[in-house]
Amino acid sequence: MTYLSIQFLAVALVGCLLAAGVCRAATREYVLEDLLNKQWTREPLSYALEAEQGTCDPASVRLRGPEGPVGCQLSDVVLWPGTQSLKSANLWFVTDLAPLARKIFTGEYGPKPPAEAGATTDLHVTVTPQGTESVNDQFGVRLMRGEQRYAEPVPASQVPGPVLGMRLAEGTWFGGSDLYGEMKVSGYSATLTAQGPVFAEVTYHYTYADGNSLQLAVRLGIGDCARELHVARCDPGAWVKLVGQNGWHELLPVMKSAEGDVCVDLNLAAGAVGGVRKFAIGESAPTEAVGLRPLRDG
Repeated sequence: MTYLSIQFLAVALVGCLLAAGVCRAATREYVLEDLLNKQWTREPLSYALEAEQGTCDPASVRLRGPEGPVGCQLSDVVLWPGTQSLKSANLWFVTDLAPLARKIFTGEYGPKPPAEAGATTDLHVTVTPQGTESVNDQFGVRLMRGEQRYAEPVPASQVPGPVLGMRLAEGTWFGGSDLYGEMKVSGYSATLTAQGPVFAEVTYHYTYADGNSLQLAVRLGIGDCARELHVARCDPGAWVKLVGQNGWHELLPVMKSAEGDVCVDLNLAAGAVGGVRKFAIGESAPTEAVGLRPLRDG
């Protein structure tokens, strides 16, 4: 996945306040300009957003581009202490940019959410008691949701893995995930932490009998990463060193060959301590923590 950054674009951020009766509405301008004569297509962008106390309800944030409303989303939201007012967050959206072109996007927010709903995208999230199903025009994923505490620790093989299934653009569901290893599991939790319209995310916390824990986050988005499932190890101080924007590392570009084989390319960076983190693909031997089963149903 390629992220637009200051290395590739000239970016100007302009903030202003507009008076609207007794209610103050704030705006931020995001000016994108290509200087490399390069075509950018469905690029996910993330910018820091900060607001004064009492001026921004997180649900009020909207974004407008040259063609009208744009689907946008907040992550890493920090509220002013004791309030529901946003202090800081990251603002996400997806856009195209032609060679040497210039686009201006305007973010708007206020102390109360507007009556009209925000712009949508091709990402659709369905929540059930058993899990969540996130689907875009190119890919889909079913993820476990909920919480379980075992009276006595159980073998890892008896604990559900985070990914329940994956879906190709033509509708084929395949694969899943397994836990394995000698250490027994005391419990787990799986929480839906983002519901679009730019990405959906579920965060997992597995607790082991020896007191260790494993935290993972699984994310499906839109844009140039629409066919990639992102998996991040988010334990503080974990030996897996994540790379990429905001600590995310690209995983699972999924393809289907002319012969009908489903292909998944796995990669995960490892830190200086420990070895390479391995996943089980097809008939390869499971080695650690979480195994993904990219096998077509039927």
